Amino acid sequence: MKITFVSGSFNKTVLMKSKKPIFRILEEHGIKLSPPPIAAVIDNCLFDLDYKLKTDSVVELISYRDRIGASVYRRGLAFILHASVKALFPKSRLTVGQSISNGYYYDFEDPKTKMTSATLEKIKNRMLEITDGRIPFIHELYPKQSAIKLFKKLGYPQKTKLLETLKGPDVRIVSCAGFSDISYGPMLPHTGFAKTFDLQIYNKGFILVFPDPEKPSRTPKISDKQSLFKTYMETKEWNKIIGIRTVSDLNNMCINGNISESIKVAEALHEKKIIQICDRVKNDRNIKLILMAGPSASGKTTTIKRLSVQLAVNNIHSIPISLDDYFFDREKSPRDENGKYDFETPDALDIKSFNKDISDLLAGRKATLNRFSFAEGKQVEGVSYKIPGGKDSVIIIEGLHAINPKLLPEINKRSKLKIYLSALTQLCIDDHNRIFTSDTRLLRRLIRDCMFRGYTAADTLSIWYSVRKGEEKYIFPYQDDADIIFNSALVYEHAVLKIFAEKFLLQVRPDRREYLEAARLLDFLNLFVAISPDKIPFTSILREFIGGSGFSY
Repeated sequence: MKITFVSGSFNKTVLMKSKKPIFRILEEHGIKLSPPPIAAVIDNCLFDLDYKLKTDSVVELISYRDRIGASVYRRGLAFILHASVKALFPKSRLTVGQSISNGYYYDFEDPKTKMTSATLEKIKNRMLEITDGRIPFIHELYPKQSAIKLFKKLGYPQKTKLLETLKGPDVRIVSCAGFSDISYGPMLPHTGFAKTFDLQIYNKGFILVFPDPEKPSRTPKISDKQSLFKTYMETKEWNKIIGIRTVSDLNNMCINGNISESIKVAEALHEKKIIQICDRVKNDRNIKLILMAGPSASGKTTTIKRLSVQLAVNNIHSIPISLDDYFFDREKSPRDENGKYDFETPDALDIKSFNKDISDLLAGRKATLNRFSFAEGKQVEGVSYKIPGGKDSVIIIEGLHAINPKLLPEINKRSKLKIYLSALTQLCIDDHNRIFTSDTRLLRRLIRDCMFRGYTAADTLSIWYSVRKGEEKYIFPYQDDADIIFNSALVYEHAVLKIFAEKFLLQVRPDRREYLEAARLLDFLNLFVAISPDKIPFTSILREFIGGSGFSY
């Protein structure tokens, strides 16, 4: 067999006579890279390094610096954490929570296990013992009923309930260091690949800190995100009210016919949050500007429309303005390091015109607001507007960069109410496995792009990395400056998005690089029992992405 290994500028071909795992071939031929490879891509599919090559192959080696490599590393390290806790505290219940800074938040659900420095030190030392042991991760295919019996015996009811709702006769189980779990993707060859980590006490739990993406040999300092954490905890309480914490809870509600009531409660909690914002505006008449920022597919457009309705209930006139209308003509847009148009930077906006128009409106003068045609890629005839006299009014501005300090620096801080909106997914697969927050937004955007913007799923997937990169650079640094953080995620939404996303993802051809991500998302959506979109209210944020909204866009 002719095997060609590639990684960046590295390229080496070796010959083999027998089937061997990838990492064994690398060892035998002295192939060492820095940072070391932890997974492989072959024909646009992701594999463990213990995958045995069976034919001539071009093998792309994936390291922690690669986004998909980081997910493999994190999966393996989280597994080692749970194996350590099981060994030290076999009767405790450790649950995974949200992503905080460069790590995952965990806490103990049972009151008997107290989170102390001594507890954390024990867990860390046990994890180091496991990583030093270079223990292999063992993958086995179980008949589904055997897997259910296994997890019943181990005392993991969420996993047994989830397996009961999944299709297919077999389940892939991964085991290591006395712990077993359902396999949700490629794993490290052995525990020695996950030596870089830290544990830090945070609130009532702790954070498992992952390596720095830029310097994988060390862990970064965790930045304190108390406002974001408070929002996560609020959502966690919402989920308790609804009665859905894990995917198996959601699936069972769908199967038992109780999901309609849960949808109503989830939507009502969103509406309650919107009403609270509008009451704050009513009670503080210094507020003349509501600035709503957030990453792509957070639901900003629908949220400002719902805000406008509730403000009207409070007898407050609102003027919605989208920052998207202040894009420069496409040919005048800045370009990124690859020479492509960069629409994620605030420099893509005509900030000077925007600041002048808002200042004119606040001063009672007429302003001709910009209007941008995405179809033509340029500015078109604007709309003249003036705030009506004799009535309380507020301007609502939405956009990726609405709370960026470059916007409206001359306006008094007391006149602004800054809102950060994002789909902060709090639903977990089970106690040990979380759902990536960004996947919710990616599925929303993919569906909207395919249904209403003339893109294919491959188009959306191909630019998602640059979108995320722009968010990390231009949006996330300002989220703590917000007066209010609004979580736009709905606990039931993946079961609805599944119906729309699957057909678009299946259209991604296997010969395209985006096939790798499409396959991962399809596997993820297979965890859910579908919900008919007919059950979704016409005012729901979800309608912005799946269609059928009571609002016009």
